[in-house]
Amino acid sequence: ALQRESAKSCGTAAALVAKDRELAWRMRDLQETENGRLEDAQTDVKRAQDAVQEKEQEMVELRQHYEEQLTFADNERSVQNAQVEELEKQVEELKDLLADSSSFTH
Repeated sequence: ALQRESAKSCGTAAALVAKDRELAWRMRDLQETENGRLEDAQTDVKRAQDAVQEKEQEMVELRQHYEEQLTFADNERSVQNAQVEELEKQVEELKDLLADSSSFTH
């Protein structure tokens, strides 16, 4: 009876050890799966950060381009305004000359 009880206890102990090993394997598999998912998520986050950084750089470049265009346009407008002022001055001088010359002919 004692041997039978001892054999039963050994069988139970062996079953518990086997169950414990199975659980350890399952835990390791779950951990590896979770680590894989975490790595995938980290990779996705890195890709998203890279994409955001790339778009931000594009925005900076576009802003610089438009600022350069605006500066060029402002400079062109200043040059044209100066030319218009010079032409208006010349027109006034010509009108004055014309007025002076017409007073000589009359």
